[in-house]
Amino acid sequence: MKIAFLHAVDYLDIGIPQGISLLAAIVKEHGHDVKVIDTTFMKTSDYKRPKAGPTIYKKTAYDIHDLVKDDYEVNVV
Repeated sequence: MKIAFLHAVDYLDIGIPQGISLLAAIVKEHGHDVKVIDTTFMKTSDYKRPKAGPTIYKKTAYDIHDLVKDDYEVNVV
């Protein structure tokens, strides 16, 4: 059986989908064809860079949004 798990989150809303990963591993062990789709790094045309907020990281001259500013946009329908 083919099974797909979708972790649909906003662009750069980084987190590890442990539950999905665990379920996918268990289902795969039982011989099924498994795909995990994670939208964390899928930049869409409606993406707006969030304003600065609280952070636990050391302040630098750039942030993650500067690093991904040239990422191509994905057309999600």
